[in-house]
Amino acid sequence: MRSPRFSLAPTPGGGLPPLNLLLVFALALGLRLAWAPLFTFAGSDCDGAGYWNVARHIADGQGWLSNSYRFLYVPPPDLPQPDVHWSPLYPLLMAGAFKAFGVSMAAAQVPMLLCGALLAVAVALLTARITRDAGAGTLAGLLAAVHPTLVTWSLRLETEVGTMLLVTLTLWALARLRTTRDALLAGGLLGLAWLMKYQ
Repeated sequence: MRSPRFSLAPTPGGGLPPLNLLLVFALALGLRLAWAPLFTFAGSDCDGAGYWNVARHIADGQGWLSNSYRFLYVPPPDLPQPDVHWSPLYPLLMAGAFKAFGVSMAAAQVPMLLCGALLAVAVALLTARITRDAGAGTLAGLLAAVHPTLVTWSLRLETEVGTMLLVTLTLWALARLRTTRDALLAGGLLGLAWLMKYQ
């Protein structure tokens, strides 16, 4: 049995050796973990605070509630109030992180930090699939791993990086579309992207 190897050779099926993917993921994850402590809740914008608020209520078993007072022309009768303004997937992921690690900025960063690291892998997979070249896929993944905007947005309490991950995976699934199962995978990923960010 051959041991896994790093390779930049062209691949007939458009795949990537697991070691290449592991390298891309490790670099992306390491950079994001190194930068994570520099981001604080105080630096979040209103969307990040809104996701946090809903996630905290979900984690506490109170349901889909928010303390946000967004519409000055329609005052709520009471706070917290039921709130379906935010796309559901990110608050659910953040609530899971809160349940697992406690309510903190570090816990809130976990879902998008992982999505950001996986986005670099998805970019590598998509590029290798389209070009049929492991070198091109690996290079694209490494560039996505170190791209400053992708690193920093992976640490914000926002949905953009998670949406980019799901859309990139949808494109990857479409690029390998051959069976009904492939089509269902692409449709499921696109549906999750919509649940992450509906705009």
